[in-house]
Amino acid sequence: MIKKIKSTQLIPGMFVHHFACRWLENPFFKDSILIKDTAMIEKIIVNGIHELFIDTEKGLDALPAVALPEPVVEELPDEIGIPGSAIVTISAFEKRLSGVSRRDLRDELPNALKLREAMETVLEDVFHAVSSGRNVDVAATREVSEKMVESVFRNESALPCVAKTRQAERHLITRALNVSTLMIAFAKFMGMQPEDIVNIAIGSLLHDVGMLKVDQYILKKAEKLTAREHEDVKMHVLYSYEIIFASAGEIQPALQMALLHHERFDGAGYSHGVKGEAIPKTVRMLSIVDVFDAMTTTRAFGGTMNLSAANRKLVELAVAGQVDNSLVQWFIRCIGIYPVGTIVRLSTGKIGVVIQQNPQSLLKPVVNVVYDGNKDHFVRPRRMDLSEIPDDRTEVKIESTGWEKSFKIDPVDFLLA
Repeated sequence: MIKKIKSTQLIPGMFVHHFACRWLENPFFKDSILIKDTAMIEKIIVNGIHELFIDTEKGLDALPAVALPEPVVEELPDEIGIPGSAIVTISAFEKRLSGVSRRDLRDELPNALKLREAMETVLEDVFHAVSSGRNVDVAATREVSEKMVESVFRNESALPCVAKTRQAERHLITRALNVSTLMIAFAKFMGMQPEDIVNIAIGSLLHDVGMLKVDQYILKKAEKLTAREHEDVKMHVLYSYEIIFASAGEIQPALQMALLHHERFDGAGYSHGVKGEAIPKTVRMLSIVDVFDAMTTTRAFGGTMNLSAANRKLVELAVAGQVDNSLVQWFIRCIGIYPVGTIVRLSTGKIGVVIQQNPQSLLKPVVNVVYDGNKDHFVRPRRMDLSEIPDDRTEVKIESTGWEKSFKIDPVDFLLA
């Protein structure tokens, strides 16, 4: 089938049937060609070719077939006497996970701290491989992803808290750690299957790996990007897709997450113009988590939006149609208005660390009060469940967030206390 697409929709594996341009503008001087790599796509875009025709019978379609895998089932033998019955094959990981029991936050935090270091090591190896032109060690990535999922199943707050309060030297690694741990917690909250959550973890860790192939000057630039620089940055989704495909083939749903995570619910994203529920659910979830973490993670040349403002912005984006409104509501319920580990200032002047959510009252979590902001000194930690304070006592409520730098408070220290 011959199909007209935008040049920004090209991915390796597509077959160009016809370039919609004059002969001298054609960088290959032939009218039909197989797109072998992202370098060819760059050449097409740089030469000002905005649209072209592809042949889906000779190459990939505009959206590659990377749907979520169906559960593997085996038909029972007829002699068992239960015609039509089926059993679900359970993986070794799922068997191991079935033995995981829930832990208190303080008990899981030490393991989460060690796992956070292991995650950073794996990502450093991934980045080094990509920078050296080698394939990514997906086996190591899967192994650490399984451990991440196990940790979140023991306690859904420990690993996201540790990831968010510990920054790596490289901003891209920090973002990958934050996004992947939040995605695992989100997927578990949404009731997804463990094996699918592992694949989501892999995709979350690797979805932005193509940024390593973008000019680093552009990524570190504090000023507004030029139109050309913005186009260069947009290429990272294709680079990520290419890296994952070359390393692991049809790994699910990592390819979708890499290729489509900048699509928007209203169709205003890039590069394939997919919108609404045509965007896979995991990708719609990733878009929300990615935007939230970008707003709340400090960059070398910029500040950080506080959590309340970030949540409000997510809701605004949902109302504007850019992200899935229903999933935004679920995400906020998952992490809470004030996620575990958040440093908050109470209207009394006291400073505390959120140690537990109240699902029935997201604005009133359980706080460990550790500092007196009025007298400027630490106090003996005191547990305070804000949901137990009567509504008429308005003097005891969360006033603001983001005080860890002002008072040099490491939330993990007070979560372990």
